[in-house]
Amino acid sequence: MNAGIDDYLDLVSHHRGSLPTIEADPNPYWMGFYATRGDLKTRCKELGRRLVAIDANEAAAVIHGVDSTVTPTTQRPAWWTAATSNHHDFVTGTSPDRVARKEQAAWLAAAIEASPWPQCNHGDDDPVGADGTATSAGEALEVRHDGHLVVVTAPWGAAGFDPRRGGALVNLTDASGTELLAGPSLELRSYADSGGLWRLGNELHGGRWSLSDAGSRHPATIHVDHHDHTVQVHVLATLSGRSVTLRHTIRSGDPTIVTRTTVEAPLRRTVTLVTCPRAAANRVLMHQPGAVVERPLRRWYEPTFWPLHSFAVARAERTDVRTLAVAAATPTGLHVDADGTTEVIVARTPFKEIAFGVVPVMAPAWGSPGPTSTPWSCRAGTTPGETGAASGSAATSPSSPTRRSATWHRVGRSGWRIRSSWIRRWRSPRSRSPTAALGSSCGSATGPPSAHREP
Repeated sequence: MNAGIDDYLDLVSHHRGSLPTIEADPNPYWMGFYATRGDLKTRCKELGRRLVAIDANEAAAVIHGVDSTVTPTTQRPAWWTAATSNHHDFVTGTSPDRVARKEQAAWLAAAIEASPWPQCNHGDDDPVGADGTATSAGEALEVRHDGHLVVVTAPWGAAGFDPRRGGALVNLTDASGTELLAGPSLELRSYADSGGLWRLGNELHGGRWSLSDAGSRHPATIHVDHHDHTVQVHVLATLSGRSVTLRHTIRSGDPTIVTRTTVEAPLRRTVTLVTCPRAAANRVLMHQPGAVVERPLRRWYEPTFWPLHSFAVARAERTDVRTLAVAAATPTGLHVDADGTTEVIVARTPFKEIAFGVVPVMAPAWGSPGPTSTPWSCRAGTTPGETGAASGSAATSPSSPTRRSATWHRVGRSGWRIRSSWIRRWRSPRSRSPTAALGSSCGSATGPPSAHREP
């Protein structure tokens, strides 16, 4: 049966009376794949959104009497591709390179091209905010320079960006003037990660997960585009010796900051986007398909990354303190510290798992990370009880290293032995082919196929 999760849930619901209720959360389960090959994850979700919009538009045309001749399309190859992408090695991004790049990416690209967004000429045409609710243009935004800070003032509050700290968001207030941040936010952090497609480095015995760099450690350049009710803050910063860009979109009638990042990450790095609210946290409330769940901050691993499906909010220890909600339009990983600091993975460049710095961990698949597209947004001034999702349109594009083929020798009939010279090349790739294209919201950028060979 080739079907989506909605069809499965419908099937189960018919037998709900005879099925037991079991409380169990198997997560975190191989935390690396939550954000591996984000370009595929973005395309899977984009295709699903387009197909649902097309069906909804056709239904609305009949309901509103715009076109009573609309009939369902019987040939739906794009729906078949969307359902096939639910495979446990497809949307997870854990297939070998030759499959992910030459087959899966091609299928999704063809299906997306054959499924253009519909033209909606009926129903409510009110503008919709990033949280999915109707919004109005509101008052014009004000942009000013307060010393070295760039401050954007809106009816719902104000946001201040500091070029001396990597262009990070250092001040965020609500309409009453209450400060919501405890430290630099909307900054990028780069972690050395010895994990692979499935796992992060801190899940491995002898693996590595350590902070390599943070955007706030380096000065940045800020450029502002101001269009009355919309402001775009462009930040050109440095991370791990490479240029990165962040584009923050702020609207007058919507208390949401939507961030798009472009990252060229070195090999074996995981890059996160950070927010530091003032409220300490003890739990995290997040959306999962079919429900909203509450999870502990830590389980089994430090740090613990949970699968972020769309939105999440840290549960504050004090109910009278306002906090922030984060949202992503593409599945990724989320970590929340006890002080409330939230990190969302926006890029990963895994190759193959390494333990103790030199020991390769066997896995059924590995390969070039390719460009990643991970939408992310931050909803300002949200109380713990207000967990409406905010949607964004951010994208990241790390570099795609070019690797060399391995030489393997058969040892009897029991296994394989790898030449030590290949281990040296594995630890220090000789050549890299960076890809720094800013993807669209559907993650249209693709990376080069890998140059490695599997045993």
